[in-house]
Amino acid sequence: MREGWHGEDYLVLLSDQEGSDASRGYGIRVHLPAFQILGLRSWDDFIVRDASGGVFTVPTVPMDAQ
Repeated sequence: MREGWHGEDYLVLLSDQEGSDASRGYGIRVHLPAFQILGLRSWDDFIVRDASGGVFTVPTVPMDAQ
């Protein structure tokens, strides 16, 4: 894990294994199966990567399939 400030955002970047574990633990693989967690941005957003390599942020809110 690496963490620190980038501009006004505090970033936490996870290793591949930590990201895989976090994706499983937070249910990302169930609700967003094509994505894996890469880290956190300012504790409010997950940094995720999709199957084609695109990087996005999604809010860290509870997910419900409905």
